[in-house]
Amino acid sequence: MSRVILVIEDDPNILFALATLLEEEGHQVWCAENGAVGLELLRTRGMPDLILLDRLMPVMNGHQFVEEFRALYGSSTPVVVMTAAGEIEKRVSEMNVHGFISKPFSILELLKVMEQKLLAIPAV
Repeated sequence: MSRVILVIEDDPNILFALATLLEEEGHQVWCAENGAVGLELLRTRGMPDLILLDRLMPVMNGHQFVEEFRALYGSSTPVVVMTAAGEIEKRVSEMNVHGFISKPFSILELLKVMEQKLLAIPAV
């Protein structure tokens, strides 16, 4: 089932790899290199089905993005944080997101987390 996935990631290699993988899985992928670009995509394109969000980025990091996103749009769209930072469970629990995945992660692990989050959303 095709879904719209917004990937917000500052590492161009990771962003390209995720976009390629998700497109091969049949999803439409929107790419942003930081939270500010992600918010602009939401403003111009509407709401995706899922947001994959890096936590540590320049310009607007993941925590800042989530705060602004929740203030503007609420909490119905699942946000999954991707990060290699230490103390991940504590830091992510403070962010008001739907889940996290630790970098480095396998393709199968990512797809499993995405499927769990997307199953809670009715298909359009």
